[in-house]
Order: sequence, then C-alpha cells, then structure tokens
Amino acid sequence: MPITIDTTTITLRNSWLSRRLSLADGTAYTSEFLLRPYGEWGGDSWIPFVWPGTRWPVEAAVFVGGREHWFGPQRDPAVKEVPYDTPSFQLESHTVVRTKLGERLTLRLRPARPDVPPLELLVHYEIADDLPLLIKSLEVINIGEAPVVIDNVTVDMFIYERLDKELRVFTDYYDAYGKSRRKDTAFAGWVRREFPQPIGLPLPPGERFESFRVFEYTTPDDADEAALVKQRIFHVLAPWITRQSITQEVDGVKTFEDLLRLADNAAALGIECVNLFIGQLFTNTGDYRPRPDLFPNGAEDLKRLVAHFHARGVKVVPYCALTIAWQRSLCGDNAARVCDDHDDWQYLGPEGVRFNCWGWGNMCYQSAWGDYITGKLDWLTRDLGFDGLCIDGPYHGLPCLATNHKHTTAASVPFMNWDFERKLYAKLRERGLYFTVPQDPAAILFGANARPGGYTETDYAAIGGMPLVVATRARLYDARHELPGNCAWGYHVLDPLHGHGIEPSEDDPRSFEHALAGTFGYGHWGLLRGRKQFVGPKTEAIFRKWIGFYRRYRDTLGRGFIHLVRPDGKHPDAVLHVNPAADPPAIVVAFNPAREPATLHLCLPLRHAGFAAGATARAEGIGDLPLDSGGRGQLSITLAGGEVRAVVIGTV
Repeated sequence: MPITIDTTTITLRNSWLSRRLSLADGTAYTSEFLLRPYGEWGGDSWIPFVWPGTRWPVEAAVFVGGREHWFGPQRDPAVKEVPYDTPSFQLESHTVVRTKLGERLTLRLRPARPDVPPLELLVHYEIADDLPLLIKSLEVINIGEAPVVIDNVTVDMFIYERLDKELRVFTDYYDAYGKSRRKDTAFAGWVRREFPQPIGLPLPPGERFESFRVFEYTTPDDADEAALVKQRIFHVLAPWITRQSITQEVDGVKTFEDLLRLADNAAALGIECVNLFIGQLFTNTGDYRPRPDLFPNGAEDLKRLVAHFHARGVKVVPYCALTIAWQRSLCGDNAARVCDDHDDWQYLGPEGVRFNCWGWGNMCYQSAWGDYITGKLDWLTRDLGFDGLCIDGPYHGLPCLATNHKHTTAASVPFMNWDFERKLYAKLRERGLYFTVPQDPAAILFGANARPGGYTETDYAAIGGMPLVVATRARLYDARHELPGNCAWGYHVLDPLHGHGIEPSEDDPRSFEHALAGTFGYGHWGLLRGRKQFVGPKTEAIFRKWIGFYRRYRDTLGRGFIHLVRPDGKHPDAVLHVNPAADPPAIVVAFNPAREPATLHLCLPLRHAGFAAGATARAEGIGDLPLDSGGRGQLSITLAGGEVRAVVIGTV
C-alpha cells in the first residue's frame, strides 16, 4: 500500500518517493522526504530531499486580510519574522481512498484559535502506484456565516537543496504566464507554491474553492531522463492525447464545392481531421455568422458540410476564439456586432482603455461574454455537429477594472479566468470533443488535445525553405523536454504561414521530406498546412511514405521521445522513440540535411524500450545490437546526402 498510518506518522511511499508526515498535538507536518530517482532499477539507496531532521515549516496556509493562517509544526518563538508559534489549524481527521492513480490522503483541518477565520481546509496528497509522482492540492471551505475574502493559499513548500534537480515540480496553474513560486522571507532557502498574485476571492458561507494542483516527481538530474518521466506523467494524467490525429489546416477556399472536395481529398490521402482555419467559415470572430458567399443558407449549409466530412470518415473542426471579438475600428463591416453592442463585455483597463482584439483578446469571461461564448461553442459542436474546436484567444492575463463584472476586484481576475477555462475544458473533455489551444501545458491536463509544440511563428515570418525546416525541427527537438510530441503541434507548411513555408520542389525535395519527417518522424500531432499536400509525383511518394510510416508505427511514436543529436543544419541529427508495450518497441529517425553522405554513431539507451541489460536487439536492415550492463547499444547509420531514414529496432 502506498500510504501507511500508525499513531505517530503517516507515510506516503512508492518505488521513487517517500514523504513522511509526523502527527503530534493535533497537527501534521512533513518530517522526512526521501527520493530514489531511478526507482527499483537504481537499487535500494534513498537520498534525502532535505537535511535529515528538517521539518517542513508550513504544510499548508491560507491568507486572509493580509495575515497568514497556517498549518504545520510548532514554530520557534525566537524567530521574530514569524507572528505565531502555534498553528492556526488543527487536524480533525484523516482519510485514505483508492484512486485510478494510486491512493489519496486527505487531512481535514479546523481553526485552532478564535482569531482564525472560520475556514475548513482539506489538504490532499495523492501518490501514484506506478509513477514517481505525488500530487498535492488544497480545498478551502467557508464554515462561517459571513463571506471571507481569500487573498492566497500556500499549497506546498520546498527547499532549494535538490529542487529542479532530483525533485521537479510543476502545477496546473498557468505557470508560463506567472510562476506560482515565491521565495519565503522568513524561512531562508524555502520557496512556496501559491498563486503568483493575490486572488482577492470572496468566498460566501458554505462555498468552497480548489487550489491548483502541485505535481512533485523525481528523476535523475539528467534532462533526457527527466523528459521521459514527464512524458509518462502526461500520458497517464491526460490519456486523451495518446491517439494523435493526422490533421490538415486550410483557409483560402473560395467555394462551397471546394470545401466538399476537401473532405474527399482528405479521405483519399489518409488525413483524419481537417481544421477550417480563421476566416474560412465565418464573417468574423465574435458573432460566428456563416459567410454568405459560401453558405447562402447559413447554418443549414454548415450542417451539410459537416455531414459530408463525416460521410467520408474525416473529422472537421472550426477555428474559434474564447476572448476575441473583432472591433469596428479595426475590421470595418466585418466587425462583430457583439463587440459593438456590448462594449461593456470587454476588458476595461486603466483610464477607460479597451484592449486590441488582435493581440491578447478583448472580451472578459466574467462579463456576460462568458455565458455568450460558452453558448457559441455549444452551437458549433452540438447544433452544427463539428467534432471539436480549434481554439484561439484564450485568457493570457489582461487586467479588468470593470465593476459590473463577476470579479469584484481586479486582483481576482486571473484566478477567476483560469478557473473558468479549466472548468470549460473539463466539460469539453467529458463530451469527448477534440480541441486545441495555444496555451500553457496546464490546458492539456484540463482536457485539451494539443497546444503549440515549440516552433515559433517569428521564424515563418523571416525565413523559408531548408533553413526554416531545420530551425523548426531544432525548436521541436528542444520542446520535447517539456511536453510529449503527441499533444504538441508542429507545422508542415505548404501554404505559407506569415509569408513563408518549406518551399516544396520536385527537383530538390529535401526540404519537403525533412519537414514532413520532422513532423511525423518526431511523433508530433502533425499539422499539415495547405490545400494541396504535394506538388508532383516525387513529393507525393514522400508524402505517402511518411503518412504510412506514421499510421503504422503510431503506438511507438506516441510515447517516449529520447534526444540523441540536436539539429544544426549541417551535420546529421537523430531522435529515438521508445514504447516497451508497442511492436516495435523502438525506432530511430535520422536526418542528414547536407548534400554529402555522412555517418552517425549513436548510443541508444534501449532499456527505456524494455530491453534487459546484456540482451541483444536487432536494427532492421543493419544487424544485431548487443546491449551493455546499462541496456545501451551502439548503432552506426550512414546516410546519403539529404536522406531521412527510420530504423526499426526489435527483438532478435
């Protein structure tokens, strides 16, 4: 059992993590945190995360009226920075339940003194059975008779000693836009995980709110090992990402008949989903009025279009935006009526400033816009029958000073908008919809299928051809340290994006194949931008080769991504895909961007593909690979100029 309890301690332990809570005098606090980064494979040696005997200074805390109310051990009254030497909350009870992930411990806390606000805290710890993962979160309940304004919460604390090395931490708050991490002023060397700014949340009597979740996982202090572990965690927490689609993104189609032919062509080429991009279906972003030039019968024509895609076995999704409504001053006759008719639904900045809808989005969820846009998304998916949504313009942190919105203070806007999106995404996921967002990885944990994968649109605005292909592949290579490829999109651009693309050529198809293999050979959620997918028989053969490769080996490509050699545009580069449960369990994909032949000498950590130390693997077309005591094998690949090759690795 991962969680054991006796009269003095609660221990949460799996093969990688061991966290012990000491029970004393109605309180509980972490008294030991041990790590075994390699798990059982690395032996029985545990290393301490903190100096032995160190007590966690705060197990959880809530801030009300500028004062901290905390739960944890008795404090040393000699520390002058600390206002109280006794905890604000006492432990009422603890329970353990089984979950899909493992076991969850909940500590129920009540006020310990009359000066503590009437709040009940539920502190949750969930430890995984088969992952090096512990998840912590906090619920706050108002048990009083009057509203309480919550300024912030501390979900957990960490010391610098091994933080971000053997112990890594992320949350499902939008950390890319404001780190939920603060250095503690009273306890030197400790950092807190809490909302990055005060949330100013009014909590009425009887109501509760949930904090973000803190994900704590251990890995060796090695970037590739850490990436593999994080990929596994995302695949378990977000299983909807493990079956990625082959997707085509299209705009610029001129007639309804051409839209129908898109479905026919997609089915013939093995494309599984078509994203009808910005401006393709609607007169603007905001009103979602069907374009009369394409859909003279309005919604009925859109339904007929969706039905045609479905009859061909192809999913279809529309571009939409969560916080963008086009303004008349920018868009003229194509402006959204909802924006002009409901100016007060927009974000309100200092001195009456309204925000430019071409940038971050201009509409505030906490106005009536929140219900309006939720209704529009329902109309797109329930009434018209689209299979999901290509979402743009989510919330990115704009202030709002409007006094007639649901947020009572400007401070509560970031928290309330994050909470709006996580609940919206969870509902979309419950319905089984396929949707993407250009947002923080937290959106994946809430239900999104994909987000940007590491490419930058700045490159597409400046360079094209092979330089663009290599720069994009290098960025995608780097980004796989943070997020699995099958929930991250990278472009294969035939129709230019921001003015540039891969410049396909029948005479010199190198850039075409390197771009296509950099998408599908990298195991990405492939995004094929363009109405035509090849320009002649040579590029068609390359297209069908890599589409077939992706469909055949999707189970292997959709799990562990191991970095071998980073792309630099001059020398060969390579990656390794591993999945012990797939056939084959490993595939190397190697690229030679130069025009001259070159040889790669690679060390492959095939233990991650399920091979035992001392075993023998077989590289298709090359031969046997004897593995050393660490499950590593040596592979040499000679590539012709411009060649991309996939080497399948299986058992002897």
